[in-house]
Amino acid sequence: MSNNSVFDVQQHVTVDTSKSCSGCHGGRWTDIFFSHGVVPVDVGSSLPTEAEARNAPLADITLAYCHGCGLVWNRLYDPSQIAFKPGYDASLHHSALVNSFMDGLVRSLIDRFDLYGKDILEIGCGTGHFLRQLCERGGNRGIGIDPTVPAEGTEYVGSGRVQFIRDFFSQRHSGLDCDLLCCQSVLEVISNASDFLANVRDVLRRRGAVAYFEMFNAGRAFDNYETWSIHYEQCNYFTLEAFRRLFRRCGFNVLDSGTCEGNDQYIFIEAEPTNGEVHQVPYSVNGATDSMEWSPVSEPRACLEMPATLSNFASRHLSQVEMWQEKLAAGHSAGRKVVVWGTGGKGVGFLNSVGTESGIRYAVDSNPTRHGRFIPGSAQQIVSPAFLADYRPDAVILSNRAYDKEIRHQISNIGINPEIWHA
Repeated sequence: MSNNSVFDVQQHVTVDTSKSCSGCHGGRWTDIFFSHGVVPVDVGSSLPTEAEARNAPLADITLAYCHGCGLVWNRLYDPSQIAFKPGYDASLHHSALVNSFMDGLVRSLIDRFDLYGKDILEIGCGTGHFLRQLCERGGNRGIGIDPTVPAEGTEYVGSGRVQFIRDFFSQRHSGLDCDLLCCQSVLEVISNASDFLANVRDVLRRRGAVAYFEMFNAGRAFDNYETWSIHYEQCNYFTLEAFRRLFRRCGFNVLDSGTCEGNDQYIFIEAEPTNGEVHQVPYSVNGATDSMEWSPVSEPRACLEMPATLSNFASRHLSQVEMWQEKLAAGHSAGRKVVVWGTGGKGVGFLNSVGTESGIRYAVDSNPTRHGRFIPGSAQQIVSPAFLADYRPDAVILSNRAYDKEIRHQISNIGINPEIWHA
């Protein structure tokens, strides 16, 4: 294995730790099952120069499984390390596949919740693409809160309007009114998920509103050993079951939940606040007791067993790193040109895991705001799909196989015929 690999592994060990679970605050009884060394702290930002990319901030990850609620979380996560500010862009709407899903979701939410002339609040709105669609199509009034919004102020979209607030959502926003609250891909980066949901509950109760939450399906990723899906800024990893438990424990009725988008890559919940108060109850693990917040409507506690896929995840990650390092080294020695397609979390995770001797110079992305910039850590330059017409790579590595059909179509239109590999 290359000495330039940034991968490190710590095998499964049971610990009794004071580090509390971000979902249930219990967390005394956890299994640490995976560690990853010196990874970029921020996969949502690209850097303007190669030198800045190579000097991007790095940190360590240690994943633990909570036997009280089933959440996996990074015990080393420090939110102050993440640069959530303008320039951070994790938007996916440049993909036709994602746009199709978002279009269907917008239509479904408007129809099911009669969102015409209503108030919509989106927490973590990013560039505001999704909120604009909801407001334009339903003539709604939207408020988007996110520390990364490109510009604050009010925009008019069709017969609707959107106000953008550059801020982190907190208790100071509890006076806002809404008929629907949306939150996508945010709970993954919240170090205290239950406190965050308590603030959401306060907003919803003001008008009896409903919440739509969506996030990365970590259960699917772990079950399929998607080893490039672990990122420092993503401190929480929810299965659908752990997702439901969190909402019930935090005083919500779960109205609907399930998987969605691109081969079940995401999970969602629609929920409303209960009338009951959240309270502390004890649970037992190996004869010892701990406590967690639990709402009166939630299921009984139990000592949850860590899935076997988590026990095996570290060794599978290591074997994947070694396999790709050998494959890329052989290709580089033979003079083959290889690019990675996709500079989101999986792409950044893959490039930083295989190390700096991979021979990969370029990473392709459809998001034009990233073109000409560089991947944090591994420092590949990000290029547009059109760049490949002249570069003519021998192989293209797809960082996310969910986009296989879409990317193959784009490659065919460019007029090249490289090998397609899946990371």
